[in-house]
Amino acid sequence: MKKLLCGVLSVSAMSLFAVDVTVATVDVTAINSGLSNTVVAVSGLDLATGGALAISNLVKTTNLTVGDRLYAFSNGKYECWTLSAAQKWERAEKQYTISGSGEIVEDSGTPASLFTLTVGSGIWLSRQDATKPFYIYGQHTDTKTSTVAAGATALVGNPMQTAKAPVSIVGCKNGDRILVPGAGMLREFKYVGTNDSYESDKWEYKKGWNGTVTGSLPATATVPAGTGFWYKSTGEQPVTINWVE
Repeated sequence: MKKLLCGVLSVSAMSLFAVDVTVATVDVTAINSGLSNTVVAVSGLDLATGGALAISNLVKTTNLTVGDRLYAFSNGKYECWTLSAAQKWERAEKQYTISGSGEIVEDSGTPASLFTLTVGSGIWLSRQDATKPFYIYGQHTDTKTSTVAAGATALVGNPMQTAKAPVSIVGCKNGDRILVPGAGMLREFKYVGTNDSYESDKWEYKKGWNGTVTGSLPATATVPAGTGFWYKSTGEQPVTINWVE
């Protein structure tokens, strides 16, 4: 009885000093693109670290098929991971890249748990069955921007929970391009303004078969939630794509 009473008193004492525990909000986005190859956006932080998201924790394996692949484009080359029978993203045993001097370089790639991407960046998902939706998730963050290094080509994504076009693009240079994948041809938008500030009336695009139109980013530049596009930078300063005001 004495032991039981001590136990009750101990629990009561602990409850007096209980602290509130904040559980992170998890954003889950369903994507039903119908495309075998889809640019997937990183829309949240890693649930384990609260920082850049490990790609092993980005795409839920629900509705995916063994053999489906993720391709990350980084530093001018691709890395690849394949969904295994154990429902894990396994890196390629070997991969080959061509160096700037033209030499073939062999390396073993990076484990999916160690390859991280920041919010607003993108990665390719290649599926064998595109008839079902797939899901991405991450810890919620209010910071929603995509960054492209000066003179680089990068995969970026819409990290919002709704379809939308970028609110603003800062640092764009005459000749920069946005390439949005779709079921048919790429939708291409070319910047024809200056690089000192974002000017919403300086994007050039095709409007049906009626030729080239210069104006603000049109509705066709809208990117479905959780998906993305290529951004080709031609300038000498980083480009920041803002998805919120």
